[in-house]
Amino acid sequence: AGLIGYTTNTPLTSVSANGNVNGTVNVAGITSNATKALTKAVYEGDITSSGASAYVGGIVAKTTSSVTLATSKGSIKATGSSAKATGIAAQNNGTVENCYSTMDVESTDYVAGVVAYNYGSVNKCYSSGNLSGTNIGAGVVGYNDGTSAKINNCFAINHVIDVSSSTGIAMRVLGGYKNGASDPTTNNFAYKE
Repeated sequence: AGLIGYTTNTPLTSVSANGNVNGTVNVAGITSNATKALTKAVYEGDITSSGASAYVGGIVAKTTSSVTLATSKGSIKATGSSAKATGIAAQNNGTVENCYSTMDVESTDYVAGVVAYNYGSVNKCYSSGNLSGTNIGAGVVGYNDGTSAKINNCFAINHVIDVSSSTGIAMRVLGGYKNGASDPTTNNFAYKE
């Protein structure tokens, strides 16, 4: 990770990092894994990851707590097979709220503006960077999984959301959902040319 490798029982508030990050799996601008609240985090720079099945986030790779008032700017390039990459949290098992990302993100599997793979709640977030992936691409969340996975009051204002696979899915807000996750057809908004 860019600033902190792994946080377990310590909340983080008003943290920032500026510079480039290069790693393999669980790569992020601020911390690779957050189990306590992460508030007012800012990252600006370029992140690269070469690991297979990597989780790559502009702020955090994986979180089981809350990420609030976080912003990211720059770019992400995840080149390892089956990578999931995004501007804020690559995997969310908690709450991501009032966050935004302007990062341009490239990934070999899932790509999204805010959360690549979501088991939790994503509220009042937006992304505006260009997104390019292979199988799943979405402006806010790549995939919602489970009954707790929700998206509310989010904006996807990306000019480019692209996937290269002929069977891939590129959507403005959400790439897909399963296991009882709700369809976020209301209270979410997207840019249209």
